[in-house]
Amino acid sequence: MFKYKGVNFIKTVYRPYSLLQSSLFFTGFQAAASWQKFVGLKYTLKDALFIDGVYYYPEYHLQDFAQRAVRQIFKAPGNFQHLQRETLNRERAVLAKNESKDLATFFKDYLNYQPALALYHICDDLIENRLRQELLKKISPLETEQLMSQLNLPLKPNQDQLMKRWFLKTGDIAGFIKKYSWNFSRYGQHHLLSQAEARVFLKTIKKDKSFLNSDTERITTRQAVKRAKAALGRKAYYVDVMQFFVYYRTQRTDVLNKVFFGCYD
Repeated sequence: MFKYKGVNFIKTVYRPYSLLQSSLFFTGFQAAASWQKFVGLKYTLKDALFIDGVYYYPEYHLQDFAQRAVRQIFKAPGNFQHLQRETLNRERAVLAKNESKDLATFFKDYLNYQPALALYHICDDLIENRLRQELLKKISPLETEQLMSQLNLPLKPNQDQLMKRWFLKTGDIAGFIKKYSWNFSRYGQHHLLSQAEARVFLKTIKKDKSFLNSDTERITTRQAVKRAKAALGRKAYYVDVMQFFVYYRTQRTDVLNKVFFGCYD
């Protein structure tokens, strides 16, 4: 941690995005009205730094705001349902493609999506701890830890699993290149897979099908969801909160990669 102009900054992740992308991130983070509609709190993330590919966020965002946001989300079931709807609506808007969508509209949709990009990586531990504490009031510590471990897998498969399953099932090289090249392009780069690269990847997933194990794991997760909700009673929605956050912490980066890959199409 270091202090700059009276603000404590914490080093987070190395992500070598372009200056344009970083500028869009920070512009969207500052939009108070967007945050208000998104999570129901008056907020703006004014302080963030991008130095040599590393992002530094203020302590008030990573700690203070994260705690406020979690309290707001758990305050009532409707608060979480609103956040979930806003997240998915903004995702659909930024990914939508049509002939009438000009650059100004794209920027507007993308800036509106930034609160989703910023929120879902700062609340994980707080949400997990909140759910754990509620379960401990109802069931034993041993069963609580077992359930928490099982609940850390989302019921909905992520984009990486969907991609591998589709390719394993179809073996369609040309279709895979067209449909999933974005998943191999990171940080705003545009890498269109070659046929040779796609064939190598297909051979790899044919040899290692461990990603298919998630089907069995999801059966266990469904059972854990059912058990946890039964124990929590009126606070059963706490489980839905954690499940969605577990799913969306990877989904948001997939959306980001899709969006910027699509800019080159």
